[in-house]
Amino acid sequence: MTLLSLSLNAYEIPTIHIPTDNRPDIVIFHARSTLVGEQASYIVTWKTVNATDVNITFIGKVALSGSLTITEGEYNRGEIVLKASNHNNSHVDIAVINKHRAGDKATPIHHRRSRY
Repeated sequence: MTLLSLSLNAYEIPTIHIPTDNRPDIVIFHARSTLVGEQASYIVTWKTVNATDVNITFIGKVALSGSLTITEGEYNRGEIVLKASNHNNSHVDIAVINKHRAGDKATPIHHRRSRY
């Protein structure tokens, strides 16, 4: 049996960064047009991390990640705002879908982070 010795210098040890920031973050938020029967609709999809509460305009409280189908009329009502917050609302992340900012074919997302 042979014993081997391993010695590492500091620069040889891999560094792993583990984020300690528990602020909520919206990582996915978009709307995709689709047809349900003959009706034009939109599938709104979202995913958040480090959030405890998620709300969407016109809908209210939703799951932390998911998708739902809305009608074209609902989509055209105005901005669709996704708000993700942590347990005590001390940090909030907000993203907005507004079709009127870039024409009818796009669903641009305007992402802004708020701190209270």
